Amino acid sequence: MSKKLKQLVAGLILASFALTFNFTLASGTTDYNNQCINASKEIINMMVEKLRSTGKVEQVAEIISKFVSGEGKSYILSAFEKLSQVDFGLTKDNVEFLIKWIAEYQGGQINNWLKDLVTSTGDLYNQKLSAAATDLAIKYIEQVGSAQKASAQLDKIKTAMKVMSSGIIAPLIIYGNNGEFRVNEDGIKNLISLANAFLGNSVNEGSVQIIKEAINIIVSGLNTISNEMEKEGAKIFLSLFGLVKDESNIVGGGEIGGESRGTGGIAGGGPDVIIPTAPIETPAGTPTPSPTPTPSIQKPDAGQQPSKEQSLKELAGGVSIAVKSGKIGALREELDVLPELVVKERDVGVAKEAVVEIMKLVGGELKSLGADEIKSVTDVIMRGVNEVGKKINAQGITKVKKVEELEELKFEVAGFIGKVYEALAVGLKGVDDGAVERVEVKAEDLISASKGIMKVFEAVKTDIKEIGKVEQLLGAGAGIKVSGKGKEQVIVLSKEVLDRAASEGKIKRVVIVGDEGMILLPISRLTADRVEIEIKWREISGAISSGLDIGIKGIEKGKERIVIVLKLRKEVTDESSISVYREENGQKKVVSGKYVKVINGVWVERKDLSTYYVGKHSKVYRDVDEGAWYYRSVMKVSASGVIEGYPDGSFRPNKAVSRAEFAKMLVEGLGLDTEGQEVEVFDDVREGDWYYKYVATLYNMGIVKGRSEGKFVPNGAITREEMAKMISLALKAEGKVAEASKANRYEDGEEISEWAREHVNVVTDNGIMEGRGGNKFVPKATATRAEVAAVIERIMLK
Repeated sequence: MSKKLKQLVAGLILASFALTFNFTLASGTTDYNNQCINASKEIINMMVEKLRSTGKVEQVAEIISKFVSGEGKSYILSAFEKLSQVDFGLTKDNVEFLIKWIAEYQGGQINNWLKDLVTSTGDLYNQKLSAAATDLAIKYIEQVGSAQKASAQLDKIKTAMKVMSSGIIAPLIIYGNNGEFRVNEDGIKNLISLANAFLGNSVNEGSVQIIKEAINIIVSGLNTISNEMEKEGAKIFLSLFGLVKDESNIVGGGEIGGESRGTGGIAGGGPDVIIPTAPIETPAGTPTPSPTPTPSIQKPDAGQQPSKEQSLKELAGGVSIAVKSGKIGALREELDVLPELVVKERDVGVAKEAVVEIMKLVGGELKSLGADEIKSVTDVIMRGVNEVGKKINAQGITKVKKVEELEELKFEVAGFIGKVYEALAVGLKGVDDGAVERVEVKAEDLISASKGIMKVFEAVKTDIKEIGKVEQLLGAGAGIKVSGKGKEQVIVLSKEVLDRAASEGKIKRVVIVGDEGMILLPISRLTADRVEIEIKWREISGAISSGLDIGIKGIEKGKERIVIVLKLRKEVTDESSISVYREENGQKKVVSGKYVKVINGVWVERKDLSTYYVGKHSKVYRDVDEGAWYYRSVMKVSASGVIEGYPDGSFRPNKAVSRAEFAKMLVEGLGLDTEGQEVEVFDDVREGDWYYKYVATLYNMGIVKGRSEGKFVPNGAITREEMAKMISLALKAEGKVAEASKANRYEDGEEISEWAREHVNVVTDNGIMEGRGGNKFVPKATATRAEVAAVIERIMLK
């Protein structure tokens, strides 16, 4: 290892130690928000200094704009995804975040803010830098969900950028008059040395191969870009991280040797680092790499058949490139191998993630395909989904875990079919009086819209037998598209129109599609001679979706729910960081909803109508540790407003749940309608009690009868068999589960009360409850708040 590189590595180790030491000392007292802002300042300042050093200050904004909107960034992100396996402090996620932030800051006006920042000096520069850094810090904290976590990651990014921007690493070279990207062997050796020091042990052959593959992805991809400005943007972006040297004034063959022109020292001071003429030695235990020629890999083509060695991740990458390059028509051919690749993939998690990502990518482009093409693409994707379902069912995990994974996947499939509804929806124009647009829907409109979706829906029902009935979430329907954000719209449907659509079009739902979301209405509840659906999408302060005001004249009460899909303005990584809010008469209440990645939206099932929107949710319980088995469940049901904590900031996970408390949790978890519910048969349940409407709702549905005549015993601790019966009856009433066999599932089956045995089987077979160990159900035991949180989370997936 050269002297310069040794100094660099030593500095990195000291910086990492200092970072860890400072966090240890400052625990509990550190202002992590300010730490995030300061780290963001240094990151942006390093970027600005690099951009200034290009000598293209006037054009830099346009160049970077071309890069962040072009295909080149996908190659770079693919490389960083691979490099994430070797810890440099820079991962695909945080590099992608930086690109996205650059693209979206100040409304995406890169030509304004970036040029202003790069050309500003003195106090004006400091002001603009502070504003940008504050915005970056806030966005990053939102991204990771914690200021402390964001501070640690931003410091790591900053340290990595400082070290790598020294110029001594540079595994890439821009060479020749045509600006060709080439592999720099010495730079790769230096990168390996850096990884060796950063990881604290020798880098193995696998890591060396990962690094080489990542660099080759960049070289083979960027050399295919024809747009010179986009290529220049990629070069500038890579230089921000010290990954490229510009030797474009050197022409001809032969090895690159001699003294390299430096790219400048570390931002904030420090000498320029010169690349030594002698190669830097490879770390001990690392094979000496042979010269790497510039790869001759062709630009990925959307219609190109993948090789037998192709992986699911590579297929997802190919689909991404096809989508971004506009080669949508070739998607069907590209996707042909999906089911086969899912079968070959050994890691179930990888298979599931890849299929969901493909559904998300393809779903966003369905509008540019015809109905037959959509059916064809959907068919092959659903067969891939079904293979994932087979893998989940074949896992050696509990029934509960299998069902959870299958239900999660079912929602993603529903999200994809929602995209199909959008693509095949019939656009309707109404009569606009300036404030309200009235749309009279004809039977022909619904029948026309139903033709394409029915073909797709039949394929879905046939192809995904392994994951359950998606029609429980969707139901075959006809989509009508209306537009007009900020304006009230009235969609009018006559009984004659609905009857014809149901009989001739075989549809069960009317689907109203808009840019901000979607509404699925069951025809079975639209029974009046004239139905008027009043909707308005509007801005709500602090919300991360548009707000939907919805009311329907001519709708009757019924078992079937109205589905509302609220699209989000940004993707979320933690479902418990958002909540769905219902607003009525100035009162705001959290209701349950399910985040669906494929549509980047929240799926909400309701029987009541009001105003709905998605907002941020932030809740920390002092007695719920992130490592606890129930952590995820507690946070999810808390974000759904089903189970709340105590005023002292605790959750009390081990506290027993009362019968009244469980009645509320079950009603809220299923979104049951409590309006107008009354009960008089219980002496210990009176109007005015906080649990009155919940007990009344369950009693009127035939779900509870009390422990004895006239006694509900609201404050008594609920037993596991009582829970099983209430859950089983409630889910059956809502049409969400089927009957179960009468076979005994547990060793202590004889201890289960006769009246509860059938219901214990139902909740067991449907993956809602399980034994406590040793295959024992323990029916008479009470249930803790942690256990109930996990059960309610599973109920909400039904």
